[in-house]
Amino acid sequence: ARNSKVSSATVLATLAIDKLCDLVSYAALFAVAAIWLPLPPQLARWRTAALIALVVMAIALAALVVWRPKNSHGDGLVAAEQRLVERARNYWRRLTATSAELATARRLTIAVGLSFLSWAGQWATFHYAAHSASFPTTAAASLLALLVVNLSFVVRLTPGNVGVFQLLYALAATSTGLDKDSAVAVAFLISLIQYIPVTIIGLLLARSLTTDARASSVSTHPT
Repeated sequence: ARNSKVSSATVLATLAIDKLCDLVSYAALFAVAAIWLPLPPQLARWRTAALIALVVMAIALAALVVWRPKNSHGDGLVAAEQRLVERARNYWRRLTATSAELATARRLTIAVGLSFLSWAGQWATFHYAAHSASFPTTAAASLLALLVVNLSFVVRLTPGNVGVFQLLYALAATSTGLDKDSAVAVAFLISLIQYIPVTIIGLLLARSLTTDARASSVSTHPT
């Protein structure tokens, strides 16, 4: 927000909407899988909760589209002398108002569509990485593994969820009758495919982002 001169409320609202769209698509995939796939007992008990969560998030998205604030998010800026609670309340109002303004029907449709596309890409990565290692998994089993593994990303216990990722992938694979040791090896292969390219791209972009930030700082504060 500081480097791009954008309001932090706009940044937070954008992130919140992004995560909400991602959760909606995940809940939809989980609900479909719960109906069509034989889930392991640890996940089968969450069928009803997933359906309820999907309905609640769909209602939340619809509410964002329908509800519009009377005042724009830039109105009523907080004075410096106001108390902390009042400033926090005002910031929350700006955040919710900005979220409602950003969450148009067109934007949400595109965002949810891109989220489903992203999940499809992950599904393909899981499935074809397993086949490249001659792991006899099916498309349905790969989808199950994808759903189980991504539950762990709600709470990241280790960097990149190393160890937890492999454990949950092996749990999903063995629930369909596949070999546990081979499943752990495939899980490490998927981690390498997903993280190494992204890390390299991030390192390459980080340098340009740092350079842009320095250039912006120099232009803003000329000597």
